[in-house]
Amino acid sequence: MAVFVGVVLADPTSRSRDLLTAVLGEIDTAVIVALSAVAGVVLGVATYLLARDTGSGADTDDDAVRPA
Repeated sequence: MAVFVGVVLADPTSRSRDLLTAVLGEIDTAVIVALSAVAGVVLGVATYLLARDTGSGADTDDDAVRPA
């Protein structure tokens, strides 16, 4: 997802890039690609953390078999 956003915003003719430039001013393509990479890492770490959560909350049932 972050790669797609980076590619779309890196295109100088895209409407999204025009809106971003109007709000933030001129931004170099390398900055957009770097920020997209950071967003991808954050999304990946969050996904990893949620995927490995064992559900230690009050609503878990210890006797229940969890699907793989």
